[in-house]
Amino acid sequence: MQAYVTADYSSEGIATIAFFHPAQNSIPSAFLKRLAITISEAGEDERTKVIITLALQLVGNTINRNIHEPIAKFKA
Repeated sequence: MQAYVTADYSSEGIATIAFFHPAQNSIPSAFLKRLAITISEAGEDERTKVIITLALQLVGNTINRNIHEPIAKFKA
């Protein structure tokens, strides 16, 4: 599976950023930089009221959401 970062925006102002990298315990700095930029861009978007990040993990041949590690950033 290839590494990726996605950002989806709802009409209610929720930005959901999902990311996956096969090297789950040693993610390269270039990938982390891309993730940080995606989160920053979502935070700077006036439409965004909340940011939810989802770390996805590979289990066998299936990518699963890691629901135990969501991070949310709220805007006042």
